[in-house]
Amino acid sequence: MEKVRLAVQEWYEKDIPEMLPRMIDPGRFMENDFIVDIIGSRRSGKTYLMYYFIKNLKRDKNVIFLNFENRKLWPISGDILDDMLNFIYENRLVEEYGRVYLFLDEIQIVQNWERFVRNVYDEFKGKIKIFVSGSSSKIMGKETASLLTGRHLSIKLFPLNFREFLNFKNFGTEKVEYSQRRKAVLLKLLREYLDFGGFPEVVLSSQKADILNQYYIDILSRDVAERYNLREMNTVETLGKYMITNIGSLFSYWKTAKFFSNNLKLRVSTASIQSYTKCMEDVFLVFLVPIFSYKIKEQMQYPRKVYCVDTGLVNAMSFKFSENFGKTMENAVFLELKRSENDVFYWKGKGEVDFVIKKGLKVRELIQVCYDIKDEKIRKREISALIEAMNEFKLGEGMIITWDYEWDENVDGKKIIYKPLWKWLLRV
Repeated sequence: MEKVRLAVQEWYEKDIPEMLPRMIDPGRFMENDFIVDIIGSRRSGKTYLMYYFIKNLKRDKNVIFLNFENRKLWPISGDILDDMLNFIYENRLVEEYGRVYLFLDEIQIVQNWERFVRNVYDEFKGKIKIFVSGSSSKIMGKETASLLTGRHLSIKLFPLNFREFLNFKNFGTEKVEYSQRRKAVLLKLLREYLDFGGFPEVVLSSQKADILNQYYIDILSRDVAERYNLREMNTVETLGKYMITNIGSLFSYWKTAKFFSNNLKLRVSTASIQSYTKCMEDVFLVFLVPIFSYKIKEQMQYPRKVYCVDTGLVNAMSFKFSENFGKTMENAVFLELKRSENDVFYWKGKGEVDFVIKKGLKVRELIQVCYDIKDEKIRKREISALIEAMNEFKLGEGMIITWDYEWDENVDGKKIIYKPLWKWLLRV
């Protein structure tokens, strides 16, 4: 109880740091009784989003924030949340203020937190509003989702999108005409965004590469190896680097295990590769995109395409960035599609389409990503694959996202839309 009391007292005396807003409306999550869970990768801004919500409240002693990575709370005991509730009882916070706001950061560290949260919601609905955050998708796993069904709203937080990045750079994006000069500045900023990604601290720092390297180490050592009790740290680090430097490429557990054995002299089983990869997915370091098929068995059998949570991490780990710029663009497009919570697949026929977007039961959109669309051979290949997929899904148009080429054309009765990446990201 004493640790909780001291931590809360420290919070009362703490000033909330200045922050730049994200494109998330606090009102949607504040003006109801639902539990709010914020999940996303380490350093994506979960804590500051909680601060942003707190800024929109009239802060008093009924607003409590606890970060369970705070070493002053360690070791975390199983009854720490009961101690928190007892603190609220002792100080009669509900009686005095009518409503208490609890912000519990990195909640996954506390065992059985979900049962506590559900019980508090059921007993104090309308009186105690709870926000939780975590750096693992497991905080909203099957058991948690079942316990909290109908009781929670989720926010999946990624590093900054391009519009947020521009706002952090004081480059206004609202109702602005893009003159030649302004567009040149914007393209330079887009290049920086792809080079160094959208982690908020990195965007605002002059030590970008150093911070990104530390993030990578922290995610693997603290969020993957330590959290999942993995002993083969060298293999985990090598696998992480292998995956995020091969973004947009097909990834097979069996072939990766074989490559590690034959080329890197690291003996690791296919089952271990699959297990380590699942851990990296759980902490939002990587995402695996399946092939589109109406048959689940085929989706499971075919290799998946791998993408990373942030293009800055990709480039921090890569020695061949200039060769992979098109893949970096592709990763940025994937992240934007993921932010919109689309069902995303790739498609393969005679050619290959980077992204198939399914909404409901139907395929709605086909997207290729290509940096050098002016190369005639590449252009024909991209168009051919799109036309093949459009015929397969009975669509009348498809899109090719480019660096800075814009045009529409009709090919074999189908419409091909060429869209610059910056326009697509900003929806202009």
